[in-house]
Amino acid sequence: MTKNTKSHTKDYLLEYKAKKDTPKWLALLIQKVIDTNAKISDDEKKILFQELLKENEIDVKQEAEKIKNWLKSRDRGFYGIEYSLRYGNKESKTRKYTHPTFNPDFFIKIKKDDIEYFLVVEIKADKDDCDDNKAKYKYAKEHFERLNEKLKEQGIKQEYIFHFLSPNGYTTFFEYLKDERILKGQSKFRCELENLLEENGDDE
Repeated sequence: MTKNTKSHTKDYLLEYKAKKDTPKWLALLIQKVIDTNAKISDDEKKILFQELLKENEIDVKQEAEKIKNWLKSRDRGFYGIEYSLRYGNKESKTRKYTHPTFNPDFFIKIKKDDIEYFLVVEIKADKDDCDDNKAKYKYAKEHFERLNEKLKEQGIKQEYIFHFLSPNGYTTFFEYLKDERILKGQSKFRCELENLLEENGDDE
C-alpha cells in the first residue's frame, strides 16, 4: 500500500496546480490562496481579477475577438454612482441618510452583433453582504437599468451589465464571458454574493 504523503490541503492544491491541463488562471488563483493562507486582501482580489482578465482577453480574442477594451478605474472621480445609505432603524428618531458615491472597479467593452456591451464589475469579498454593499448594489443596478432604457429609446446600440463579483465567482464569470452567456445579463449569471445581496436587500 502506498503511503499517503499529502498531509495538508496545500499538497493537493499544489498537485492540481502542477497538472498540464490546469488553466493558467486557476493555477494563479491556487498560488494566491496558498501564499496568503486563503486570506486575500481587497487590493489583491482586484489585482487577481485584473490578471485573470488579461489572460482571458488573449483566449477570447483568439476565439472571436470579443473583448475590445477594458480598464481598471480609479477609486475616485472616474464613474461615480451615487447611492443612499441609512443609519438607524425605522423607529429611530435619529435615523440618518448619507449619499456617498462609489466607482466600480472594472469596465469591460465587448462587441457582438453590432452592439457594444459594457460589463461593469465591482470586486468585493466573498459573502460580504454588509449594508454598504447592499446599497451600492441596489443603486448601481437601478442606475444601469435607467441608462439602458435611455440608450434603447435613443436607438443607441449599447448596453451596460453590472455585477458585484467576489473571488468564488471568478471561475464561472470567465466561463460565461468566453461563451457569451454573460451578455444575457443577470438572468443567466449571478454570483453567490449577488444572490446574497438580492435575498438580504435593504428594507425601507
